[in-house]
Amino acid sequence: MKTYLSYLPPFLQEYQEIQAIAKVEDKVLEALWQAFTSLEENQWIQTANEEGIRRREKMMGLPGSTLSLEERRTRILSNWNAAIPFTDETFRQWVDSMMGDAPYTLVIDGSRYLVELTLHKMYSARTTLFLTTGRNMVPANMEMRIEFLYNQYSQCHAFTHGALAAWQHRQLSEEAYAQ
Repeated sequence: MKTYLSYLPPFLQEYQEIQAIAKVEDKVLEALWQAFTSLEENQWIQTANEEGIRRREKMMGLPGSTLSLEERRTRILSNWNAAIPFTDETFRQWVDSMMGDAPYTLVIDGSRYLVELTLHKMYSARTTLFLTTGRNMVPANMEMRIEFLYNQYSQCHAFTHGALAAWQHRQLSEEAYAQ
């Protein structure tokens, strides 16, 4: 950002009084620029900072939480994108936006009145949104179910006992690891 002094004609830039005023004005203009940048970033959920996320949570009636900023942003996007009425296509789009890069399988079975989400256990933190917001989208007569996939013995039998000893049992069953 240019300094206040650089906008003045050269003959005024030489005076000490003008230079002192310019130093003060530079601080004020920098603070204004920071406020403008923050306001501009907070217009969009994807770029909002802590203050912008907190404001949106208050607007949507979401409780304050101990989740990370990214998890709170995902929760807000999920609520924002929750489109009612329910159709298979809009629900799949919503689940895609909510799950992000997490691999999952979604089965919507109208004949059994069932909506089933299957995903790896390591992505379980994302399921609360699926159950809360999703429950508002899915018709009340449909059951919502989540199934977790765990690592199986067949996935780790190639490792030696010594290599597996470095891992805790929870890590072996729930976290993805190199094959």
